[in-house]
This record gives sequence, structure tokens and C-alpha cells, in this order.
Amino acid sequence: MRMTGSNAFDWRGWCLFAIAAAVLASSIAHGPVAQDQHYHRFADARHLCGVANFWNVATNAPFLLFGGWGLAVLYRRRTVALPMRSAYVAFFVGASCVAFGSAYYHLAPSDDTLVWDRLPMTVAFMAFFAAILGRYLRPTLGTRGLAPLLLIGLASVLWWRVSGDLRAYLIVQFLPILLIPAILLLYPIRSPATRFIWAVLGLYALAKVLETQDAVVYEAVGISGHSLKHVSAALGVGCVVLAVRAESRLAPQA
Repeated sequence: MRMTGSNAFDWRGWCLFAIAAAVLASSIAHGPVAQDQHYHRFADARHLCGVANFWNVATNAPFLLFGGWGLAVLYRRRTVALPMRSAYVAFFVGASCVAFGSAYYHLAPSDDTLVWDRLPMTVAFMAFFAAILGRYLRPTLGTRGLAPLLLIGLASVLWWRVSGDLRAYLIVQFLPILLIPAILLLYPIRSPATRFIWAVLGLYALAKVLETQDAVVYEAVGISGHSLKHVSAALGVGCVVLAVRAESRLAPQA
């Protein structure tokens, strides 16, 4: 939390703390959350080209495309002093790995394969959150917090598999989505990248809606909501690439 003076915390930091505390308290009060086994039954189970659940598998390819694009942009701009470069590297590596983890899961959906879908997703979630903390709050929050956040994300998936309790993973996934828009509003900065960050949040929200309306979307357009969820989320990764490009144009040489 930023300081407004030598002895007082910025009220905006306390707002963020209150959001996090409310989410954690609600999670504790709710009690354990088990994985719904209905989650593994998707509307579109068609086999094509010898691949089970073809479209849910194939629509993961954009994650690799946009994740690779992001890594290429970072490499081409390696001489630029880009803020939170390490967090962006982790984000694009995680997003690229989602392509493989999610495809593996959708070939044979089960709790065991879902682990490999969720592990790289937590890397992407936590790395993106670290980048936002470092860019909009304080650089040291992002740089020093990156490794602990990544470990927390990975541990949340492993804890689910050991205990059967999804709460830690749900916090890792959804708490940053609540905090990031609050951070953007409470700590605005003049940056061309900000509009792309808002686009990321919008595409992620759309992805969650498509996920919950899997069968409805499939009946309406012939492509399942879950397949379109992958496309929407991957477009969000593309927006992060655009944000990095926008920031790098203004960054000094290292």
C-alpha cells in the first residue's frame, strides 16, 4: 500500500485490503468446495480426425500462438528497460503452456488431467497480477512478489488434489480479477497500455460467461461455449501482448 505521508497509509490501499479480506473471510465461512464432476461433461464431445472432443482440444492452439508472440515481442525488445519484464515472461510462458495442459485435459477430462490444465493457468494468473501490482502500485511489489505469487498459485492446485478442497484455487483465480479493476480505478496512470488491460478483463469475463453457457451456446451457434471460452481467453493474452508493445515503445533503453 502506498504511503500518503510518513506515518499514514493511503486509504486506497485499505480499500484493496478490505476486498481481499472480505473474499478470504467469505471463503473460510463457506467451507470446503469440492470439484463438481459434471464439469467434465462438455456439450461438444465430437470426435474429428481421430481426436476426442476435437473442438475443445483444437481451440487451445491460440494460447500457444499468442503466448509465443508475447515471448517474441519481449525478445525483440530485450534492450528496452521494460517494467515488470520478468512477470510478463512468466505470464507468456504460462499462457503458452495452457495450450498443452488444456488440450491434454480435454482429450480425456477428469480430475487427474484437470491438474495439468490448472497448473499453467495459475502461473498466468499470478504473473499477470504481479505485473499489475508492479506497474500500478509499486515496482517492488511486482518484482519481489512474483515468485511467492507463483508458488501460491501452484500450491493452490496441488492443495485441491490433496485435500479435495477448491477454495484456494478459486481465490487464486478470482481475487485478482476483483482487485485488478479496483487498482486501475484507484491508481490511474497515464499509459497507453491501460486500455489493453481493460480489454483483458472484459475478454476474461466473456470467457467465464461462455463457460457457464456451454450447452446453450452450442445449441445456438453449433460451437460450444467452452470452445469459444478458449478463444476469448486467448484473445486476452493477445491484449497483454499489445499492452507490452505499447509500454515498450515508451520505455528507455536498458
